[in-house]
Amino acid sequence: MAAPSKPPKSTTKRRGACHQRFVRRSLGYCVLVHWADSAARPGWNDVDQSGPAIIASVGILMRYTEAAIVLAMGISTSGRCHEQITIPRGCITHVEQLSPTPVEPNDV
Repeated sequence: MAAPSKPPKSTTKRRGACHQRFVRRSLGYCVLVHWADSAARPGWNDVDQSGPAIIASVGILMRYTEAAIVLAMGISTSGRCHEQITIPRGCITHVEQLSPTPVEPNDV
């Protein structure tokens, strides 16, 4: 029988140096990111009381800057990324590392 796996690493509403170190250590790993996105309604409406939309995105953490993180849905052996999303750091409410090792494409 296999030993139970460790729970995924995560950070919730962490800010500052601790959060930055966690995210930097997760570069190249598959991560789950919860973040707040703006919401819009077309036309004339009553004032929307729902607030921002909470989004869950899963991808490979490719880049981390003071302003944002970049997730990619796929990476190639040549280092190119497919379907990237840039998420402003101020919008991020939760980051969870999903893969136990960095994601690397294999030569077939």
